[in-house]
Amino acid sequence: MLSAAPGIWDRYLDLVEAFDGEPGAIDLLSDLADYVAGLLVAGQGSDTELEACLRGLEAYAENTEGSEGLIASAFFDSLPPEVLEGIRPKLGSRCSAALSHRRLASDA
Repeated sequence: MLSAAPGIWDRYLDLVEAFDGEPGAIDLLSDLADYVAGLLVAGQGSDTELEACLRGLEAYAENTEGSEGLIASAFFDSLPPEVLEGIRPKLGSRCSAALSHRRLASDA
């Protein structure tokens, strides 16, 4: 995930320092959500960086068994509604499935 979105690398290193070691997936996904929100809402960064973040998230979803619930709760639940709507058309198939998983869980 980090290699796809090089702009988040410094934030990752800050997390490593804060946690005195490797942060967990929840913390990393939540921080990625904050970064993506900053890219979209504040107009920081470029569309290329935003798309790189979403590609990294999609790669994580593809390579991590059972990641849908984690992405739904740690990433999507951390996003303001306007950011979620802004990235929805750019999501890959696995992340779209995770978003559907989030909706089904909230409807239950």
